[in-house]
Amino acid sequence: EVVLTDDLLLLISQICTDFQVGTLRADITLYKAARALAAWNGRVQVDADDIRQAAKWVLAHRLCQQPFESQQQQPDIDRLLDERKDENDQNKDGDQDSENWD
Repeated sequence: EVVLTDDLLLLISQICTDFQVGTLRADITLYKAARALAAWNGRVQVDADDIRQAAKWVLAHRLCQQPFESQQQQPDIDRLLDERKDENDQNKDGDQDSENWD
């Protein structure tokens, strides 16, 4: 069975919140897609790259875009994940149980 740490589960929720996704279906689908990617790659643990790739697929059609709103006004998945990684690295200094993003 493929596992996903609590830190990465929180990351999925943060991504969906930051992208202002209106339902929990995106969170669930992102969770399942990341697990499937890890399994497909022969791993038993999800990593941040699985979430990064799955988020691009899962969120592409769920992003709320208003008329006249450009893509530049929407959050960027890669930038968002990098910011969350930086936050995690800062928190890791005081917490040995934090998820390893590398």
